Amino acid sequence: MQVKMKEIVINYLCLPALCIFSSLSVLGQTPFDSEGNQFKLSGGYSNLGIPVFVSYEMGILEDLSFGLEAGYRSYNEKRNDSTFTHNILGMSFFSNYYFNKLMKIPADKWFVYGGLNLGYYKWFSPDGYFSPGSSSTTLAIGAQIGGSYYFKEWGINLETSGGTENYGVRLGVMYRFGY
Repeated sequence: MQVKMKEIVINYLCLPALCIFSSLSVLGQTPFDSEGNQFKLSGGYSNLGIPVFVSYEMGILEDLSFGLEAGYRSYNEKRNDSTFTHNILGMSFFSNYYFNKLMKIPADKWFVYGGLNLGYYKWFSPDGYFSPGSSSTTLAIGAQIGGSYYFKEWGINLETSGGTENYGVRLGVMYRFGY
């Protein structure tokens, strides 16, 4: 059953999304620059450790973007007299809508956005932690809202997210291409 689920995720979710991601790179213009591409490195807080994220985002329409994000976090869990260390790797696809036009915010330095995400997370836990039949992988869905401020091509970002796995608060730095 677990192998079948991995095949479904790869064949029906990841591969089509990757094809769409690569084919849309020439279409978009988002508020953050004429090419609509940015790179982000962020860290933050969640109840499952301190996450670190790397993401790439591109415009697909004037106020809409699509991106890919990889994340890592580690945390300790205490059960009875034992402490278990968990490491979690994740890969997410996300889309953001930029509210600058709607809120009449000039799109030169400040940006406000919100969006949805869909991801896959793999938990690496000590041997014997999971009971028979339990899974150490999960499909995650969620939403995020955030704001960005650019000094020129470099900027800072504050974002909060909620959902099944990818939730918490993060602060990061961004670089926009072609500025």
